[in-house]
Amino acid sequence: MSPVVSALVSLLAIQILVSCAGLVGPVLAPLAAADLGVDPANVGFYVSGMFMFAASTALVSGGFIARFGAMRMCQVSLVLCAIGLASAASGKLWLVPLSAITIGAGLGPSTPSSSQILARVAPPHLLNVVFAIKQTGVPLGSALAGVSMPVLAVAYGWHSAALFAAAGCIAMAIAVQPLRTQFDSARDRTHRLHLTQQILRPIRLLHTSPAALHIAIVAFVYGGVQMLVSSILVVFLVQQVAMDPVPAGFVLSFTQIAAGISRVVWASLADRYVSPYRMLGSLGLVAAVCALVATTFAPGWPFAAVLGVCLVLGISSTGWNGIYLAQIARLAPPGRAGELTGGSTLYSFGGVVVMPAIFSTILSATGSYPTAFVAMALPTFAAAISMLRRPEEPQARLIPPPTSPMLRP
Repeated sequence: MSPVVSALVSLLAIQILVSCAGLVGPVLAPLAAADLGVDPANVGFYVSGMFMFAASTALVSGGFIARFGAMRMCQVSLVLCAIGLASAASGKLWLVPLSAITIGAGLGPSTPSSSQILARVAPPHLLNVVFAIKQTGVPLGSALAGVSMPVLAVAYGWHSAALFAAAGCIAMAIAVQPLRTQFDSARDRTHRLHLTQQILRPIRLLHTSPAALHIAIVAFVYGGVQMLVSSILVVFLVQQVAMDPVPAGFVLSFTQIAAGISRVVWASLADRYVSPYRMLGSLGLVAAVCALVATTFAPGWPFAAVLGVCLVLGISSTGWNGIYLAQIARLAPPGRAGELTGGSTLYSFGGVVVMPAIFSTILSATGSYPTAFVAMALPTFAAAISMLRRPEEPQARLIPPPTSPMLRP
């Protein structure tokens, strides 16, 4: 199997399971909240706490990737997610924050680690598509959580459903161990880990590139909107449209599967016909419009209409990641794609931290989903327009040549 194929298959599977782990809590919230004695609408705070730690671990992951290898750090991500899921499955309220912290710590290194591998093996002319295929793991993981968790929870209880997800993460961590020889051969065992430098280097690197910094700021907004769509949708449909949890989970799964397919389509267009900046801007505009339409949802809406709006919202709010990561990789100095990605994900994860918390705060204060959705749509419009107005730049290609150790059999 070629390095590109083996990298894509393994990293896609890892991304699916890690993304699923991040959505287990939000999807199970309507069922678990009663046992835990909390309001399911507060799931936004759980998501914010989770991604606060994801942003922190993503930022410092560059040094760990250099020393231990990108595939090893993917394994660490899976194990941490499994521990967090098991903590939530205990059913003890005081362990729920620990679950958010641990899963968040697992989410952080997965994207920089994947970018480090793909930036070395991906053909330059297919960079957007390769990154987009890997990033389909995010909506596919969300779809897996949306379709499997409610069904497993109804059949076996929500505790067992969370443990099923934890077992899948552990199994994958074991399954990818043979790939370390191929993908971690370039690691530097003598690389010294300095916490201060690991925090500052990715930030400094990001701020040396105005183009990368602009994309990262836009990713702050887009990342928050994407997480809101995937984490709030089930609770929103249950409370606002009076859906049962299982059909609400189906809506989430359907929209996320469609979003996964659309990522490859958008990336292919960005590789061949449309500027990546124009594509990112257009996706943001469509997402903002759909968020405003969702404010009119009510119990009287036909299921097909709700599904249709959620479908377009999903493929627009979740379709940007692969293009964004490919652009960051293009702008990275040789061998530092993982580091620059870590710096940029400080912004994208930062949006995931801030925007769900703002959403839940507005919702708690007003009791109005429409008000909260409008508050999220406005910055999305602004970010989208900034991308559409950005001038074109030469597409630098700074990936190491094929003699890189990552390409050796």
